[in-house]
Amino acid sequence: MVSALLRAEVDGERLSNEELLGFCVLLLVAGNETTTNLIGNAILCLDEYPEAVERLRANRDLVPGVLEEALRYYSPLKLTIRGTTTETTIGGQRIEAGKLLFAWIASANRDEAQFPDASQFTIEREPNRHLGFGRGIHFCLGTPLARLEAKIALNAMLDRLPGSWRVSDGPLTPLKSMSTFGVKQLPLTWEK
Repeated sequence: MVSALLRAEVDGERLSNEELLGFCVLLLVAGNETTTNLIGNAILCLDEYPEAVERLRANRDLVPGVLEEALRYYSPLKLTIRGTTTETTIGGQRIEAGKLLFAWIASANRDEAQFPDASQFTIEREPNRHLGFGRGIHFCLGTPLARLEAKIALNAMLDRLPGSWRVSDGPLTPLKSMSTFGVKQLPLTWEK
């Protein structure tokens, strides 16, 4: 992919070093880190709500709903930054042009006005209009791939670990990131 980007031309011009680095960062963060955290965060959710694992074992059709709820409950992306191009007002607050805004996705995904019982992990939540992959023109292009990878991973765990599994006792080390949510390691214990 990087080789293709190095050869790519638009109107006879190659990408600048800054553009190439931007693409590479996007591929690394959006294409890897967020999907990894989605899978890990789904396991954390299932650890907190073990009854959901039994429901999944009985009905694999619930897997997509579990992943969507994990995206809401423990979104891999805690916040995103946006810039204003014109003066605007949001929630009665005037914001000048050229200002940066921090949109707290994790907070919005726990908004009781949008998600009844927002502090509960509910695998059959409908509707579930979480912001885990963004919205509108900023909707994540990698969403279908992330959903597919997470679905495969969760089904593989259910297939290969048929007994009970739990996150090991002991403190988990959160990622040191202002924008992403996940843990550095996720040790599991498994009983057949």
